Amino acid sequence: MNKFCILLVFVISAGIALAYSPDPTWLKRITHEAGLDSCRGGRIWVADVNNDNYPDLFWGEGGINKNHLHLYLNVPNPDKTSLVKRIFVNWTDSSGINVNRDPMKTGRVVDIMAAADLNNDGNIDIVTSIYYHRLQYYQNGQDPGDRTEVMLGDGKGHFTLNLDARTNIINMNDTLPLGLINATGMAYLDADYDGILDLYISTWFTDYAAFNGLGTPMPDVFLKGNGDGSFQRIMNSGMQNVIEPEYGVNATDYDNDGYQDIITSPYCRSGGALFRNLKEGKFVNFTDFANYSAQKMNGDHGQALCQWSAQPGDFDNDGDMDLLQVEVHGGYNEGEGRTHISVNGGPNNGYAYQWDMTRIVRDAPLESHLGDQGGNWIDIDGDGWLDCLIGQSAYPAANLEGQERLYVCLQDTSDHILKDISKPLGLFSTIKEAHTPIPVDYDLDGDQDILVSHTIRDTSKIGDSTVIKTWTQIELLRNEIGNSFNNWASFKLKSTYYATNRSCIGARIYTSTHGLNQIREVQAGVGHFAGQMPFIQNFGVGKYHYIDSVAVRWPRKDLMTSVYKYPPLNCISELNDKGEIVTVKNWEGLKPIIAFDKPFLRFDTVNVGVGIVKDFDVKNLGDSTLVISAISFDSSVASQYSLVEKSFKLDPGKSFTFRIMFSPSKRNDFSTALKIVSNAFNTPTAFIDIQSYGFEKQPMLASDSSSLNFGKVFIDSNKTISFTVKNAGELPLTFTASDINGNVDNAFDLSGNSFPFTLQAGDEKKLNVSFSPKNEKAYTAQAIIKSNAYNEPQKVIALVGAGDIPRAQISIIPGIFLMSSVQIGQNKDKDFQIINTGNGELIVSSITFLSDTVKDIYSIPGLVTPLKVKPTDSTTLTLRFTPKEVKTYNTKMQIASNAINEPNKFITVRGSGVPTSVTELIDGKSNLKITVLPNPVKDRTKLSFELNGIVEMKLRARLVDFLGREVYPQFEVILTNVTYQKEIDLSFVSEGMYCLIIETGGMAKMIPMLVIK
Repeated sequence: MNKFCILLVFVISAGIALAYSPDPTWLKRITHEAGLDSCRGGRIWVADVNNDNYPDLFWGEGGINKNHLHLYLNVPNPDKTSLVKRIFVNWTDSSGINVNRDPMKTGRVVDIMAAADLNNDGNIDIVTSIYYHRLQYYQNGQDPGDRTEVMLGDGKGHFTLNLDARTNIINMNDTLPLGLINATGMAYLDADYDGILDLYISTWFTDYAAFNGLGTPMPDVFLKGNGDGSFQRIMNSGMQNVIEPEYGVNATDYDNDGYQDIITSPYCRSGGALFRNLKEGKFVNFTDFANYSAQKMNGDHGQALCQWSAQPGDFDNDGDMDLLQVEVHGGYNEGEGRTHISVNGGPNNGYAYQWDMTRIVRDAPLESHLGDQGGNWIDIDGDGWLDCLIGQSAYPAANLEGQERLYVCLQDTSDHILKDISKPLGLFSTIKEAHTPIPVDYDLDGDQDILVSHTIRDTSKIGDSTVIKTWTQIELLRNEIGNSFNNWASFKLKSTYYATNRSCIGARIYTSTHGLNQIREVQAGVGHFAGQMPFIQNFGVGKYHYIDSVAVRWPRKDLMTSVYKYPPLNCISELNDKGEIVTVKNWEGLKPIIAFDKPFLRFDTVNVGVGIVKDFDVKNLGDSTLVISAISFDSSVASQYSLVEKSFKLDPGKSFTFRIMFSPSKRNDFSTALKIVSNAFNTPTAFIDIQSYGFEKQPMLASDSSSLNFGKVFIDSNKTISFTVKNAGELPLTFTASDINGNVDNAFDLSGNSFPFTLQAGDEKKLNVSFSPKNEKAYTAQAIIKSNAYNEPQKVIALVGAGDIPRAQISIIPGIFLMSSVQIGQNKDKDFQIINTGNGELIVSSITFLSDTVKDIYSIPGLVTPLKVKPTDSTTLTLRFTPKEVKTYNTKMQIASNAINEPNKFITVRGSGVPTSVTELIDGKSNLKITVLPNPVKDRTKLSFELNGIVEMKLRARLVDFLGREVYPQFEVILTNVTYQKEIDLSFVSEGMYCLIIETGGMAKMIPMLVIK
């Protein structure tokens, strides 16, 4: 790139920076108006079941299991006066989705479903399954008999149970009833590109209560589609050897090889898996190579994270699929994990994922326990950059500051950080305890609305009693911002190739808009409980007036890619594999649709006095007459262009050619946009971008800088910076003089340069500016370079600098003190360094601890203040921890100094006191001493029982966690006036605090024990 800033560079007038602030008008709750008051459920799936392109709503009741499925159709609002043009009507009974395989039964249990065209007849079908949660809920006569089923759709909203297609999967544990699957997620993919959809079902536990609560994980299920809506289980896919409890599953092409890979979201006891598609229906465990895990770090205060979904999306528009990993048990303290983005490293890094905890900034206090139970990507404002939704639902008691709600995080395009805008959107107090946010363009207006389930707690008084009614409600939030300020285009895919699944699942759509490159993948079944989204893909393009091109990589073995130039804006286009674009009707009645054969004109450089003619075609893709009422150029350049046509009418399917002449009157950039006002439904005000430049020979000034920043310079010293000027024109460029405006203290100086001087065409010269501050303050001025330049006869260079004196800066290593666990009365020392990273002497005046409760607990032996540290030097001190009670001591150490960066440096200090190894007698008579050594325990410890003064004692011992669950088998000890010892192996026990309970004669003693790893 040329380093010189030439004035006449053409820039398209299409800013994509956010020019408006979030406010409650962005999202409008229309739940009641849209007919969803009765949708009291927690699960949401969206698919077009009657082939009218509008997404219909499946929803499930909000219990843990044994739920029922409902279907609401998206239909025109019969109230033509309403501002809500589409509503939902209950279609459940007419749809047949709850017909039971057993003709003697009415209704059917469905906890999870996913929708796609399974038999390639052009209609949406569904697979439903159950989530039985705990095996005991389906034992002892409690099994309703419902299993995984296929229901074939007729494209009119009716479904038929495929009696011949029941999967009848036998679990690995043959003691379970036939086909009992504890399903938590479903993802469709065509694993071998035979044109028939396959299905991956993620599962939880076979029996959660087995092995003292450790549970028996259930193997996930991979089903090969047969093409008629039935499936067969594949046991040798390469995925069968990873058996761990899952919360969900996603399919995406993570490595850009054209084939869908599988990414699982694990329960808290594992890291999940990424299975790479080997292209013939076989997979390989690529988890380590892809650096994928849900457990890179623990969450709130060390709790294991549980991942609900790993939603793929190219949030940074760099051409590969990143992941939104939605986690439960997250925290915001230093070193705590939470919901985050894992950034795909791309081809240069083997597509390995990297956790990035900085990309999502949420309004949550440090002491948080984040129960995020749903999340999705969404471009809420249509600027072409993905934002995200996060539904935080669980643990309201731990979220006392109001953060258990729906979060909308808007991407700041300046740094690609997704920043929480929930409060200005009014979601802080409205959508509380949100669960499943699903982006959906429910009204096909080009922006993504939001369907979300959340908990409502209705508190009322009956006499002196308080009654709380609780239910889960599905809400519809209509997007009022996405298409209000920005342009958009939506695409529906249609394949005619025999070996492409008709839902086009696995297809990838690329759009290129003036260097803004976006990706969408067609997916079905995403994340936790297969949250389904529509197949029509939305693309916002900000203020740009056109899309350069759309490319579709079709899901077939040859990975054929079709390219479509300049699709129409602000409407839905059907793209087929023959390279054709067909407008999809998203309007009622008859409407005109405006489009252009080329939405820009490039005159480039035209000599002054010469006229050049360009043309473009206007097309009417609608079904009513297009009337263009006004055509105009920007007034500042209108004299340079001529256009004969002023207004006209265009019938449906017709086109008209416009001819524009550009005749420049002088050397200048006359780039503009032709404004076309019409009655078009999609774009009433459309623009044709025009790039044009008038040319005549002139001296032209270019410079490699328009400002010079000297930074901080010590008083009475000097710093010089050079900048370059160049003659970018064709005639000699003469520099006549220079001056400095606003030159306080004469701090800036240009006198080292000799004026006048002349540069021939293409020549350049360095000019020097020096800065000598006289006082400790900021200086600003303007250097003025005068010349005969046609473009810039007075070149202005902003000058910035500051006078400075030597200053100290402080840094502490380590940045946090985790003293772990120390026995009462013992102490633990940890060294730390105070480093002076500045250029002046650091003077530490005091080191104190903020909490009075840690007095004499934390200390710094040998500390003498003031403590002085020379520039770039360091000193080492020792922090001593001496606990006095069995408790956790959390505080902050405050280091007060003259440091310019942090005069009060705060360091988190955390440590725990644990009991000594000896506890006293149960009955308080000192007849028995019990010794636990070591305590804390790593793998093994020894229990010693010493009886004194009693002939015999019988006692029972057991180890439990703080929920009372037994973690080590109970055992008995019979003591006779001797010492008895027993070694116990705790290597299989998770890290944490436990209680050793000793019982005898109806009395009990609890001894705290700490297990560390």
